[in-house]
Amino acid sequence: MLNAQSILKFQNWSLMAISFCIPLVPKLVPVLLFIFASLSITALIKGYRRVEITEVGILLIGLYVLHVIGMLFTENVDRGLFDLEVKLSLLALPISFIGYGNLDKVHYEKILRAFLIGITLAAVFCLVQSAYKVFVLNAKYFYFLSSRFSVIIHQSYFAMYLVFGIAILTYLEWPVFRRISPLRTFASISLMLFLSICTILTGSKIGFIMWVIVMVAITGFLIKELKQKWMPAVMLMGFMSVGLAFIQSTPELKSRILKVIRLTDGQLKEDATGNIESTAARLLVYKTVGDVLIDQPWYGSGTGDFQDVLDLAYEAKGYSNLKERHLNAHNQFFQSWLGLGIPGLVLLFSIFVVIFQHAFSSGERVYLGFAALIALISLTESMLNVQAGVVFFSFFVMVFSRHTLPEG
Repeated sequence: MLNAQSILKFQNWSLMAISFCIPLVPKLVPVLLFIFASLSITALIKGYRRVEITEVGILLIGLYVLHVIGMLFTENVDRGLFDLEVKLSLLALPISFIGYGNLDKVHYEKILRAFLIGITLAAVFCLVQSAYKVFVLNAKYFYFLSSRFSVIIHQSYFAMYLVFGIAILTYLEWPVFRRISPLRTFASISLMLFLSICTILTGSKIGFIMWVIVMVAITGFLIKELKQKWMPAVMLMGFMSVGLAFIQSTPELKSRILKVIRLTDGQLKEDATGNIESTAARLLVYKTVGDVLIDQPWYGSGTGDFQDVLDLAYEAKGYSNLKERHLNAHNQFFQSWLGLGIPGLVLLFSIFVVIFQHAFSSGERVYLGFAALIALISLTESMLNVQAGVVFFSFFVMVFSRHTLPEG
């Protein structure tokens, strides 16, 4: 028979398993989430817990409910239902946590460590499968790059996971940098270097930006904490040198990263398949979305109609390539505004305000790093439109909110 202590133990194991599987075996996450939710409901039924929900949890549920309301003025019902299915984590995760109390520091760090192990194993798997294709099957070198390297999830989200893993590693191993422990310090720096190299191999431009920001932030914190100020500066120079060496020696990576530094010249370059180059394509998408937002009703185009509206706008402007690829807004704020109008934009913005406020007030550096990464990727991707984004976001928002929950 399950008592309160055993239920809590299984809940913590479930959370660690979810964290481990998000980057490595994402298909197992729904099953593990169901187990966690069942344990939470059992705890409520048996009276071991009272219903408790955090502020950010209420906002996530509100965002999902707004998408349900958006179905009332949606013509493309099939797409709308699919969108609700993808975003189900916004509802399921806050509800599954109602029978779970505060997350103590020990289990909080175990959840973070589980993610770090998961993303490390995922990176090793990606590297091994690329090596097999190149060295055994005689495939071209670019199988170490981009989507051919990131075979588990889309490269932009994989890059975000890797950078988040670096932030977690720094947090968990922070005491190592402040005491004499050469072997463990070497192991930590080596793992950080490995995750950094894998981030660059994803070929994600936003991933490269996130990596640079996080590495500079880590260096700043180390300079503040350590007596030997030169050590973190040397480490940063070493990491950047390795990263730039990889980019410089790989034409495909060099071409992608240079687009982060210099603005497009306005010419629409096409690749071998006739697709408009991604940076130029996104600029066209943003211009099109801006025009659509000006003309649409204040309540948006509807949960399932946003893509149809965009495709019509692409066609009207003669962007046939963008229409054929059915490119979404590639910006979560634009995406929510497009589908749910002003209410959706305000609610999404409110979620970010609450997250950053909690992160700053709690002093949790990993939480702040997570919030910054989510904000950055939301500027270039419609994060809540894919499982790799919405599950990661919803899960860790709830984990951080439970860890920073006031006692009592």
